[in-house]
Amino acid sequence: MAARKAFTVPVRLVDRPGLPCDMNIARQHGINNMRKHSWRCKTRHCSFFRIPTTNPCMHTTVLFCIFGKPLTTRKGHPNNMARRTLLMLSLFPIFAFAQTVVQPGGAVEKIVGDLEFLEGPVWKDGVGLLFSDIPANTVYGWTPDSGTRVFLKPSFNSNGLTLDNQGRLILTQTGERQIARLEMDGKLTPLASSFEGKKFNSPNDIVVKSDGSILFTDPPFNIPKGEQKELSFSGIYRISPSGELSVLDSTLKWPNGICFSPDESKLYVNESPDRIIYVWDVVNGSTLANKRVFGTIEPKGYADGMKIDREGNLFCTGPGGVWVFSSAGKLMEMIPIPGQPTNCNWGDADRKTLYVTTSKAVYRVRFTTGGIIE
Repeated sequence: MAARKAFTVPVRLVDRPGLPCDMNIARQHGINNMRKHSWRCKTRHCSFFRIPTTNPCMHTTVLFCIFGKPLTTRKGHPNNMARRTLLMLSLFPIFAFAQTVVQPGGAVEKIVGDLEFLEGPVWKDGVGLLFSDIPANTVYGWTPDSGTRVFLKPSFNSNGLTLDNQGRLILTQTGERQIARLEMDGKLTPLASSFEGKKFNSPNDIVVKSDGSILFTDPPFNIPKGEQKELSFSGIYRISPSGELSVLDSTLKWPNGICFSPDESKLYVNESPDRIIYVWDVVNGSTLANKRVFGTIEPKGYADGMKIDREGNLFCTGPGGVWVFSSAGKLMEMIPIPGQPTNCNWGDADRKTLYVTTSKAVYRVRFTTGGIIE
């Protein structure tokens, strides 16, 4: 995993003149290399610090004042107020004057491990969590009661998974370079495998619209060994309810994660290696217009699978964890996930648990918000 980029963040703490320097207290809580700039406000003396940090949530200015309380005692020992405040600042900087509508309701929990390369989590009521292991050529199932089991093998190296409006599993199959549907009797039905007589590159991520249309991304990430790229572009495609295939966009080189806004008026797709999330307006339910940048992820790595919650906040897997953006495109927080996060989806009966696949494992975390219950 790539090293995180360090940002310089201004933080204001109230101090009193003549007391020992409070930088030592900050260092006790892991805040190092502070550069102090003192200034005076109308009612009290303040100290202004710039804190290099690897926490991207502190990329915006954080202001936190301990009104009327010194950070040290007369003997130079940190007081309780200082300890508590600096500890909270170092561990939970997003709390200070930030929007926190998506704070998790529990810790990140590992539920599956020691597999090969995981992708495409989707929750199916009555079945549990389904996810792809691409090299293992398998779709696994998981429930809290029974643990992990083989759900579909061979899966033809499935990657992204979703459900159609009838609850049938829709798969992007990199091994066959196609989109397929798993019927209720267990048979696989190919839905699309080529455009204008040329094979898709490597269908990656997928989403189903409420009208039954299927949208998917087709970057050249995983073209099977011995086969060649046939198309001159990497597309965002739509399969209509009647089965008609069309290209919605061909301007991205490596389109990956894809999701709709809650009202389906916008479509989000990321350009994976550049870590840029784009958004389009959905016109007449079937075409795209007004492409623009929605958000970016700064540390090196890849933007991957994405999902939306009920409030319109976007959750994008990427370097170090899950990156959460407001509906306006503002970075709200990053939820650290061990390993290389690859995709995420909402699950459990209330859809308030976010399940996150990584290269080797699956994690989950509870939220106060949640996804849409299909």
